[in-house]
Amino acid sequence: MHGVGGENSPKLSEKDKKRYERRIVGKKTSTGLEVKKISKHAEQRLAERKLSPKRIEMMMEQEPVDDEKHDNCEIYWHNGSAMVLDKHSGTVVTFMWGRKKK
Repeated sequence: MHGVGGENSPKLSEKDKKRYERRIVGKKTSTGLEVKKISKHAEQRLAERKLSPKRIEMMMEQEPVDDEKHDNCEIYWHNGSAMVLDKHSGTVVTFMWGRKKK
């Protein structure tokens, strides 16, 4: 068994990294925040979760969820998946599957 981020974890190819960057970096969320960068951790999550650029664009169109625990981030949910964006740096921190907290 390997842990998250281990050497056997899936990784995005350079081609896929560029594809995500073209579709996401430089774009604005529903609140006007510009995505400036995708973190290495978020890239790994993309490889593991196989989220399409279109799904991510749809997340960015949603209103962010209020989350008092993460007041320096905005969390955008769409259809069971989420993107966490650092409000100050414009860096996508991670992607995840789950349910939106009510």
